[in-house]
Amino acid sequence: MHLWSLGVEEQFYIAWPIALALLWRVTRNVVPAIALLTAASFALNVFMIRDDPVATFYLPVTRFWELGIGAILAAGEMNGGRVTERWQPIFSVAGFILLGGSIAFVGRVMFPGWLAALPTVGATLVIVAGPKAICNRLLSHPVAVAIGLISYPLYLWHWPLLTVLRALDLARPVPQLATIALSFALAFATYRLLELKVRKRPSPAYALRSVAALAAMVPIGMIFVIPDLRINAFPSDPFATWDWWNTPGCAEKYGLAREPLPFCVEANPDRLVSIMVIGDSNANHWAPGIIKSNPDAGILSIGGGACVYLDQVGSESPIDDLPHRQQCLFVITRAFEILRSTPSIETVILSSRIMQQIPGTTYDGSEEEPGRLLSSKVDIGKTNVEIYRSGLRRTLAEISNLNKHVYLIHQIPELRIHPQFCVQMRPIDLFISVPDCRVTRQDVDRKRYELARPPSDYERVLKRVGIQYCRISSMTAGMSL
Repeated sequence: MHLWSLGVEEQFYIAWPIALALLWRVTRNVVPAIALLTAASFALNVFMIRDDPVATFYLPVTRFWELGIGAILAAGEMNGGRVTERWQPIFSVAGFILLGGSIAFVGRVMFPGWLAALPTVGATLVIVAGPKAICNRLLSHPVAVAIGLISYPLYLWHWPLLTVLRALDLARPVPQLATIALSFALAFATYRLLELKVRKRPSPAYALRSVAALAAMVPIGMIFVIPDLRINAFPSDPFATWDWWNTPGCAEKYGLAREPLPFCVEANPDRLVSIMVIGDSNANHWAPGIIKSNPDAGILSIGGGACVYLDQVGSESPIDDLPHRQQCLFVITRAFEILRSTPSIETVILSSRIMQQIPGTTYDGSEEEPGRLLSSKVDIGKTNVEIYRSGLRRTLAEISNLNKHVYLIHQIPELRIHPQFCVQMRPIDLFISVPDCRVTRQDVDRKRYELARPPSDYERVLKRVGIQYCRISSMTAGMSL
């Protein structure tokens, strides 16, 4: 990707002189026209970033505005524009503040978008302020000047080296610092031995060697471009993975289209819904099997990520933002509205990752995803277990009063470690150790029952309302309802 940015610059250098020549034939004052093109590019960037962030990032037309600001600056200076000494320190300080502030947003927002203007405008203000401005004097220090001289080869060297480090599973502080130091050394050598010579008029022999070297890179590059020649370092599908399952048009049909969170699966939409599945990713996971086992039934599955199957109960954690919690409550509430208003539904299946949502920790007991259940209207201030018991009684009693058959499916079994860490995937494994991934069925069941606090919580509540309780270990492969 670091070579892609250079490609965008080169496209600009090819097209921009032609565009300037055309503008020059129309008017000698090209600044307004450049400003208009720059504003149009920025507006297009903002317009596209949410719907197609990848194209917005890579397309030259949505990145032109960053170079266009520099073009405005250059054209303004050619027309005699200067910043007075009174404004130089203000521009300098403001530019450094914008540059420093933009670091806080790196990796947290879609780029470029609106916030890309912070570092771009900041750099422009620093340039406009001139070399004598208060903060700009730091850039005149010999160390800063030396880094500036090798910045281009440093830019080319650092990313491939850090990528190789990550491929070797050595992306830790000490190796990373050593790699950065190596990048500086190679950048300095490239500057002295290559860049300085290229800037001078090369001899015919040197030019011939350069052309030969570039020509030799063409077949190497073709390996990564032509599909039949492409070399894959890893299998294309090393693990059987699960992904959200949705039916096109289902969310719109059931009033969920405005929410980005939910899944909506519908089978045999031309028939009356007789089976409904409510919950989170666990419920979404069961939908294909339930549909396959009941091929002639009208089936509807609604829910969302980290959404418990309890009516008027959601969940929250530090990794979730407020919109997510509100969406979760909305989705589950909407699911129960559909249930109440659809008399044809005979069977209701409830499933979620409840064993994490009751204790509020991850499966292995770590605090990486601490969370708690959150009731929308009742049970304010109660513990997770209290909210769970109360919500379960209320939810199952209501479904039972609607004369529906209810199946409550225990959480899908989980391992304490992701399988990908148990398989040697790196092409070079000198520094990689595969952890001990042996897990017994007894260990999995024990952990499940511990987190459920205990399963008698389910059974005690279910017996009161006459609901059938299903453990996955006792379920058959086919579940015809």
